[in-house]
Amino acid sequence: MKNIKPKRWIFVAVAIVALFAATGVAAMHLAAQLLKTSIEQALGSGSRVADLRVGLASIEITGLEVAAPYGWPTDTALRAERIVMVPRQSRAGRAAARSQCHYR
Repeated sequence: MKNIKPKRWIFVAVAIVALFAATGVAAMHLAAQLLKTSIEQALGSGSRVADLRVGLASIEITGLEVAAPYGWPTDTALRAERIVMVPRQSRAGRAAARSQCHYR
């Protein structure tokens, strides 16, 4: 069996870490796009989300507009510049099912 030089081991290890990092970034991007589509579908036709950022500890929605139903006095029923959703921690330290939302 050949002895692999230490420099080659370092190169292989760095390449594997880089591959995992790139895969994680791609998966987060895909998850954010799927979440954005799901939110827009849940809000109904005519609604839009300008940007959605998924972080490790929060989800931030910017530029949310919900279309108004027929007969509504304005063109939008809801408009929010920024919404941040952060999971609330229970007393035992576990993530609770409910989220704490900050509206601006």
